[in-house]
Amino acid sequence: MRWFDWLDGSLRVRDNSQARGGAGDVFAGRLLKLIPAEAMLIYPIGKAGSDQATAVYWPFFVGLVIVLIRLRATREKPSTITAKPGAQYRNIAFALATFFLWVLANGDPVGGLALNVDESGTLVVWSGLGWIAWMLAAAGVVEKD
Repeated sequence: MRWFDWLDGSLRVRDNSQARGGAGDVFAGRLLKLIPAEAMLIYPIGKAGSDQATAVYWPFFVGLVIVLIRLRATREKPSTITAKPGAQYRNIAFALATFFLWVLANGDPVGGLALNVDESGTLVVWSGLGWIAWMLAAAGVVEKD
């Protein structure tokens, strides 16, 4: 057994039909598999430990980590027969977009794009609500087996 074999298929979104004998993922399951929790855990740590010059690149590094982890975690296990082998690329793109929107909603810049956060905090509230709306919409249109 190789080191990362346990990761294969762990974030793959399953269809909600009983056709292949499995229960599949309900809406909440699809929603949880789209949130890049691995990135939201390491992003604040790296941001706090970096200076202003390197903090600009930190979201992109974490985005690369998201893509690499999810390429492995959304691919089908070799022993499983499925109609759609390989990684779920649309779900990887949704997770990456979710992470970058989360960074913006927290008031951090992404590639020169930043929200102009005022003292009243209304923009933060609206961007947070926009992030929640994005997540609910994305979970409805994810790629399923």
